[in-house]
Amino acid sequence: TDRNDSPELNVINLNARSVVNKIDTLEFLLIAQSPHVVAITETWLSSDIASDCIVPPNYKLIRRDRTTRGGGVAIALRNDINCVELECECNETVWCRISYCNRVFLIGVVYRPPNAPIDFLECLNDFLCKHVKSDTRVILTGDFNLPHVDWDLMVAGGVDIPNGEKMLEIMFNHNLTQIVKDCTRITDRSQSLLDLVFISDSISEYEVSVNEGISDHKMVVFSTPLPRHGPCRASMPITVKDFARADDTSILDYLETSLEAFEQLSTTGTVDDLWNFLKTTIYFCIDHYVPSKIKYVHRTNPWITREIIHLKRRIRRHRKNNKQSMNALKSSLKTALREAKESFFSVTLHNFIKTAPEKFWRFLKGRKEPIEQIVDGDIIITDNLEMAGHFNRFFQSVFSAHEPHVMREASSDDTEISTPGVVITLPGIFAKLLSLDTKKSTGPDKIPNAFLKRYAEWLSYYLKIIFDTSLQTHTLPQEWLSARVVPVFKDGSRLRVDNYRPISLTSVCCKVMEHIISKHIFTFLEDRGMFYPHQHGFRCGLSTVTQLVETFHDFSFAVNNKQQVDVICIDFSKAFDRIPHGKLIWKLKALGLGSIIINWIEAYLSNRSQRVEINGSLSAPLPVSSGVPQGSVLGPLLFLIYINDIATYIQAPTKLKLFADDCLLYAPVNNSVDQLNLNRNLEILRQWCDDWKMQINFRKSAYMHITNKRKVLKFSYNMGDVNLNNVDSFKYLGVTISNDLQWRAHIENVCSSAYRSLGFIRRKLKDATRDAKLTAYKTMVRPILEYASVVWSPNKKVDKEKLEKIQRLAVRFILSRYKRTDSVTRMLHECGLQPLETRRKIARLKLFFSLYNGQLKIDPALYLKEVHKRSRRLNHTKTVQPYSSRIDVFKYSFFAQTIEEWNSLPECVINLLDASHFESSLEELFSN
Repeated sequence: TDRNDSPELNVINLNARSVVNKIDTLEFLLIAQSPHVVAITETWLSSDIASDCIVPPNYKLIRRDRTTRGGGVAIALRNDINCVELECECNETVWCRISYCNRVFLIGVVYRPPNAPIDFLECLNDFLCKHVKSDTRVILTGDFNLPHVDWDLMVAGGVDIPNGEKMLEIMFNHNLTQIVKDCTRITDRSQSLLDLVFISDSISEYEVSVNEGISDHKMVVFSTPLPRHGPCRASMPITVKDFARADDTSILDYLETSLEAFEQLSTTGTVDDLWNFLKTTIYFCIDHYVPSKIKYVHRTNPWITREIIHLKRRIRRHRKNNKQSMNALKSSLKTALREAKESFFSVTLHNFIKTAPEKFWRFLKGRKEPIEQIVDGDIIITDNLEMAGHFNRFFQSVFSAHEPHVMREASSDDTEISTPGVVITLPGIFAKLLSLDTKKSTGPDKIPNAFLKRYAEWLSYYLKIIFDTSLQTHTLPQEWLSARVVPVFKDGSRLRVDNYRPISLTSVCCKVMEHIISKHIFTFLEDRGMFYPHQHGFRCGLSTVTQLVETFHDFSFAVNNKQQVDVICIDFSKAFDRIPHGKLIWKLKALGLGSIIINWIEAYLSNRSQRVEINGSLSAPLPVSSGVPQGSVLGPLLFLIYINDIATYIQAPTKLKLFADDCLLYAPVNNSVDQLNLNRNLEILRQWCDDWKMQINFRKSAYMHITNKRKVLKFSYNMGDVNLNNVDSFKYLGVTISNDLQWRAHIENVCSSAYRSLGFIRRKLKDATRDAKLTAYKTMVRPILEYASVVWSPNKKVDKEKLEKIQRLAVRFILSRYKRTDSVTRMLHECGLQPLETRRKIARLKLFFSLYNGQLKIDPALYLKEVHKRSRRLNHTKTVQPYSSRIDVFKYSFFAQTIEEWNSLPECVINLLDASHFESSLEELFSN
C-alpha cells in the first residue's frame, strides 16, 4: 500500500552485501514496508548494472559504486519525495537533500571500510561543515565499522582509537546523536554494533528498531513524526505581589506603631502569641500596602514575540483559498521568527550575562521536570494529592521509631566546661535579613523573603524579642516545627519514590535564628578542637578536596613504601533521617554546650511534622520521629555532632575518614594479622552503628586492595555475618579511585561527563554570541574537568591530551570555527583560555599556599618539613623538604609534586601574603 499521506518519515538502514543476488528480497521489503528512504551499504554494484534492475518502478536509486570489487553505497527513494543529490568528494558516500510534507532533510549514507585511513572521516567532516547549518535536519546512516566506540559515554576503544575519536568529534561538532543501541551484526563468536544512524538535535522525536535484514547484518528501521501543530496556550497568568510598587511609608509606619503593642504582649504572651502577632502584622501590610500584578509563565521559547503570535493568529484565521496572501503571511512569519531568534541570542541573552545573570542561567538550565506520575507496585498514580501522600508516607517510613530516653544522664564531668551564652543582637539579625535571596521559596508561613529583606530594620526588633523569648522559655512557635517537603530527584527511575530525597522548606525566620545558634555552637566546638579531626564535611577551611588530598597521600605514600593498603568504603542508609533525637540530645549534653542551648535544640527537634508538596498539592501532615531536617541550617551541624565519636575505639594504624556521612576505613597491611586487625576495627564500627541506630547499606559498602605488587594479600572483609563486596575501584567524593592508584577510569568518567555537558550547551546556545558560549563553558564544562584535579592531575601525555581535547572542541564551538586550517592555539588565546594543564598547576600551588600559610584546618607540620641545611642553590627562604619518590603514583601525588613546584617559584611570588595576588602572579609567571 502506498502511504503518501503518512504523518512520518520512514527510513531503513541496510547492509546488503550484494544487492544483485537479493533483488527479490529487496523488492518484497519495499512493497511490504513502503519506506520513504532506504540507505544501502555494500551494494557490490558496478557500472554495467542498471538501476531499474535493482528497485521497482516507484523508487529511484542514487548510488556510488566502488571501482573495484565490493563496497558501494546507494539511497533508494520513493518517487513522491523531492530529492536533490549533493556533490561529495568522499568515497563510498551519497548525500541528498529531500523534501517531504513541507519538511527538508539532509540524508547521507556512508560505508567506511574496516581499515580506512582517518582521511575518510576528515572528508566527511569537511562536507558537513559546508552543508550543515544550525537548523538542518540531518540523518546520517551507514556501516561505519567502529564496533569499539561507546556512543553513550563517547569513548573510543579497541585498536582503531583515532578513527573512533574522529567520529565522536564529528558527532559532537555537528550536534549529532547516534541512536542505535542494539548490535547489528551477530555471529557465533561476536556481537557488534556497526550499522549506525546519526540524527541532528533538530529531530527531537523518533523511533528506532533493529530487525532482521537481508544479509548477515540486521537492518535498522527509523521513523520520525511530522506533526501538525495545533493551537496551544502561549502563557499562563498568575497573580504575584509587586514589592517594587509597595507603599513603603505606610508599611514602616504600621510596623512602628504596632511595635509598642508587641512589646507589651512579650511580657505576658507565649512565643506562639508573639509569632502570630508578627505574622498578622506582616499579612496586613502585604494585603493593604503591596499591590498585585499579573505575571505570565511563558510556555513558548523566549524569542517568541507579540508580532510572531499575532502573525500565527492571522494565518490560522486566514482563508486558505487565497494562496498568494497566505504565502505572504507565512513569509512574514518566517522572517519575524528568524529575526526574533537572532535578536534574542545576539542581544537579549548577551545582555542577560551582565544585567540579569539569573535569567541567563534560567534559560540555559531550563525548567525542572515536574513529577507527573509515580508507581506503587503495579499501580500508576497520577493524582497530585495522592502522590504527595505517597511520598510523605515513604519519607516517614525511614525514620527511626521513637525511643524512651534510657541512657544515663551526662555526668558533671561532661558538662563542666564554661559555655558563654548565645548573643542575639539587632545588627546580627538585620544583616542576616539583608542577605536573604528574594528568589528562594517561602516556608509554611508563606512570608515572602522580599518583605523580610525590604523591611529588615523594623522586623529585626520584632524578631529579637521572639528569639530571646524562644531561648529563655526553650519553646518555638508551632509553625516553626512544621516543614513543607519537596522531593528532589537523585537518579534511577523517576517513577520510584525511593529515588528522591526530601528537602525541607521551613520558616525563614526560624532559619535566621538557626544561623545564630549554629554559629555559636560551631565557634564553641572549633575553638576547643572538639570536632573529629578527620571530619572534613560542613567545616570552614576544609572540603572534599582537602579530604581527598589527605586520603590519597596516605594511599600513595604506603604504596611508595612497598606496602599494600586495604580500604573499606562504608555507605550509611538514610543517615540524616535515622538519628534518634534522644541519643542526639545526650551527645549535646556530653559536649557541655549548656542547658539553654540544649533545651532549645530539644524543643527544636520535638513534635515536628512534615507535609509533602507535589505540583501545588499538599499532603496531610505526618509526625517526624527522628532525624535532622535536610535543608535546614542546624541539620548538618547536628549530624556532625552525632557522628563525631564514631572513631573513638578505632585502633591505629587504622584510619577513619569522614565527609559528613561518607566514610572510609583503611590501613596499610603487610600480612594477614594486619588484615584481621582492620576487620576488627570494622566490627568496632559496626557495633557503634548498632549502638547509635545508624544503619549500614551492606549492598553499597565494599572493600578494595590497593597495591602495585603482583602478589596481592587477599582477605574477605565482613561485618557480622555479611561479606562485603570486593571491587577494583570505587567513587569517593566524586573521584574514582582504582586499586592501582592510576587515573585512567576517573579521567574517562570526567571526559564523558564533560562531553555531555558541552553537548548540552551546544544544543542550547548554538546561535548565541561568543561571550554567552564562553561563559557557559567556563561555568558548566570546565569545572567538571577541574573538580579535585589537584588530587588526580595526570602525568601521562595520553590522559592530558584527552582533557585538552575537550577544551579544543569547546573553543571551536565558542568561535564557530571547524575547519582543519583553523588554529586551535590561536583560538584559545583569543578566548583567554589557558591550557588545562597550566590551570591544574596553579590550582595545586594555590592549595599549597593556603596550607603553608595556615589558612586550612590541616596541620602543615604533618606533611611539610623545612630544609634545615640551606644551600645557595635554593630559590627562596620558604623551601620545603622534597619527598623521595620510588614510583610515579607517589611522585605525581599532590604533596610530592607540588613541593617541587613550590620550591622552584621565585622569591617575589612566594612571599606574597594575599591569595588573590599569589594567584595572579602565578598566572603572569606561567603565561610568560
